Amino acid sequence: MNKWQVAQDNLWQKVLDERKIKDKELQYANSYIYMIKCNITKEIYIGSSYSEMKKRLSDHKSDMKGAMGLLSCDRAYRTSAKVLFHNDYQHIKIEDYPCKNSQELQARETLWILKARSIEGLVVVNARLPLLLDNESYSDLPEFSF
Repeated sequence: MNKWQVAQDNLWQKVLDERKIKDKELQYANSYIYMIKCNITKEIYIGSSYSEMKKRLSDHKSDMKGAMGLLSCDRAYRTSAKVLFHNDYQHIKIEDYPCKNSQELQARETLWILKARSIEGLVVVNARLPLLLDNESYSDLPEFSF
């Protein structure tokens, strides 16, 4: 490969890399925090996504079915299955949260999980926090009735 071709390949790679970054930024511009609440047990699961809500819920259902062995491919058990199991639930957007990357989105999701866990009598099934935070408080989050 001559110098011209190498330079051209490098330029194209740079353009593609910049495009990937821009595409990710555009994806995260549509981010939101959501809750799935079982109408029978009143347990809740809190998550975040930039996918359409219908698609994200479909992914949770597939994960549950896969973990139960009802699909041709196995899937890992996810705690969201606890609130979907009875097939009587609400899927609710808590807030739109446009951000730049997954770390910002996971930090916001973590704050919502911590806020929900602080409410006496509310059972949050999330087994883990998406991100460990230093000195951040959920007190600045908007009001939401779980």
